[in-house]
Amino acid sequence: MELILGIDLGTTYSCVAWVDETGKPQIIKNKEGFLTTPSVVFFRSKTEQEVGDAAKQYAVMYPDRVVSQIKRHMGEADYSVFMDGADLRPEEISAHILRKLVQDAVTTLREEGAIPADEPERIAAVITCPAYFGAGERHATRTAGELAGLRLLAEPVNEPTAAATLFGVLQQGDTRNVLVYDLGGGTFDVTIIHVEPGLIDVVCTGGDHHRGGVDWDKALMELALQKAEDQGICSADEVYDDPEALQELTLSAEEAKINLSARERAMLRFTCGGRTARVEVTRKEFEEATADLLQDTLRLTDDMLAVAAKKGYPLSSIDELLLVGGSTAMPQVVQALQQKYGKTPRSFDPAGAVAKGAALLAQRAAAEEAKGSSDGDAPIGRIGDVKVHNVSSRSYGVNAFDMKDDVEKLFIIIPRNATLPAEGHNRFNPRTDNQRSCRFAVMESLSHQEIAPMSEGKELGEALLELPSGCTRSTVIDVTMKLTEGGLLELYAIERDGGREVHAEFHVAGGMSEQELAEATDRISHSTVEQCAMSESRPNFILLLGLE
Repeated sequence: MELILGIDLGTTYSCVAWVDETGKPQIIKNKEGFLTTPSVVFFRSKTEQEVGDAAKQYAVMYPDRVVSQIKRHMGEADYSVFMDGADLRPEEISAHILRKLVQDAVTTLREEGAIPADEPERIAAVITCPAYFGAGERHATRTAGELAGLRLLAEPVNEPTAAATLFGVLQQGDTRNVLVYDLGGGTFDVTIIHVEPGLIDVVCTGGDHHRGGVDWDKALMELALQKAEDQGICSADEVYDDPEALQELTLSAEEAKINLSARERAMLRFTCGGRTARVEVTRKEFEEATADLLQDTLRLTDDMLAVAAKKGYPLSSIDELLLVGGSTAMPQVVQALQQKYGKTPRSFDPAGAVAKGAALLAQRAAAEEAKGSSDGDAPIGRIGDVKVHNVSSRSYGVNAFDMKDDVEKLFIIIPRNATLPAEGHNRFNPRTDNQRSCRFAVMESLSHQEIAPMSEGKELGEALLELPSGCTRSTVIDVTMKLTEGGLLELYAIERDGGREVHAEFHVAGGMSEQELAEATDRISHSTVEQCAMSESRPNFILLLGLE
């Protein structure tokens, strides 16, 4: 038997779901009996790790041995955490979180009698990621899953798309336009979808994967520190120089933020230099201190509404405003959205919608695979009788010199929020007569412009087109780019006079080297945390021309 799971790998909290025997997606509790697990890892020793609530508590005593919010560093090629003589990449740290989630899910399902005691033999899953994640971050997420021993049924799925999928499946029979406002612990996404019988059409998606509830926590910490300093208890510098005091304040701020969602005031408590600070913060003070953060999310929402309007979905056509993500429990979020957009937001399973949607998608992918219509790395396109249309979260293009000012720029060929699979075309010329080749730097960007500064793009790889002799500046070079639902980016370039052409595929190249992967695999295999149903195959890393 293979257990099929949907996993919401969050910045601050994660959870896992499955589709039960009645066909309903359900969140699976962890061993502690909670629906979510803190995305925190405590490295007790070189071979012992603890994940979740226990790790969070150890953060106060051993702040240098606890790692949190690692998701914010996914895809960063030069980022690592030095621990017990080894440089640990975000993929490896995230793998420990995934192993905890899966291990607890198996334990819970066995205890509940949902699966036999001697099963499953293997775990298959779909993991979600923020809509704003680029190819590098998505690949790092996939690598983490493979290091954790999971058989991944598809490329990472956008979190709001997973939540929208759950909504679309539950609302079959209705035709509605829905805005999904997803404010999680460490990321913010806003997605507009069109739902009708048999179809979930993602109109556009955007956001910021460096904006989330933890930023509200930090603002609350700063507010508390200012009050403590005003009272002569301690200075902010003293707290920041004391790791234990800082960790204690961090935990206290998170608890106070939750309390302020239900109460008008909350107490923060922390100890520094032998002195204990007890600081009271009111909801009004908290809302004033975080007003700019909230406005950032509204600005990004406005951006997506503008894109949707161009596609024929103006604000007046939006029927539902769904709140997803634990941080949407803050009253100021609901108030601001209702005041600005004139629609009453509806909380839609904030903590569980993403994982449940991922579970539905995972079940669909496994079913398609069983029919022989998939190779195990399929895009998500259908759940039962429901078709899912997704969009590109980034723009893709190539570098070229603008003939107007002879400045090298990024020419977008596939724009952001293009419906997948997407295809785009553009035409270029050699920069000089008798030029022997053209180098196309394939780039990824968040820009909405047709032509953007090079600084707004990230190079993913290159393709080199050899030119025949005698080419002039008037020689025409046609360039076509294609992007599949599964994330494969292709470039075709052809010189029309002589017929010279180049075709390059840009699939996600591994951020970790083969040596790093081997070392991480070895460390995980010797970990005292029980490994669940390791995949039979090693990660398949394809290095063609980039896309990382």
